[in-house]
Amino acid sequence: MKKTWSNLILLGIVISLAACSTAKKTNYTDEEIALMHKRVESKSIYIDAKWASPLATQSLNSIANAGMLPPGSSINRIDLYGTSSFLEINGDSVSAELPYYGERQIGGAYNSNNVGINFDGKAENMNMTYIPKRNAYDIEFSIANETEVFNINAVLFPNNNVAVNINSSQRLTIKYQGVLKEN
Repeated sequence: MKKTWSNLILLGIVISLAACSTAKKTNYTDEEIALMHKRVESKSIYIDAKWASPLATQSLNSIANAGMLPPGSSINRIDLYGTSSFLEINGDSVSAELPYYGERQIGGAYNSNNVGINFDGKAENMNMTYIPKRNAYDIEFSIANETEVFNINAVLFPNNNVAVNINSSQRLTIKYQGVLKEN
């Protein structure tokens, strides 16, 4: 009986190790990787945001419970279909129009129509780093508009998927998932 239990435990360990070692590794084509390198080197990048992932807070939960989120959305993943949501890099100039879901830590202006993350100007401290292990580019920069400073981190993958993380001087962090489009 003890031998049966020890064999079952050993079998469980072997299966667990086999499952861990068969994690899916994404293989990209040489053409996809070359196109990504070309886009980054030319600094001509247009990101079409498809999903927003704000920090889940009690106030955002209250909004979701009131049914105020778009259909098919949850407080962790909000569908941006039908909105003009983008982040664009042209040389050292960057611009963005992204909706913001989350908490603002410092009050905005009265009667402000500009409640999203909007900026247009020259990026500060832009750094584009290729990460061979992930076959991805990590792009970091800062930019300010009239009232706040944004620190942007975007990760570009050869299959045109992009993850963007935005930290603001006045708002809680928000992440966007999107796709690269022709500029």
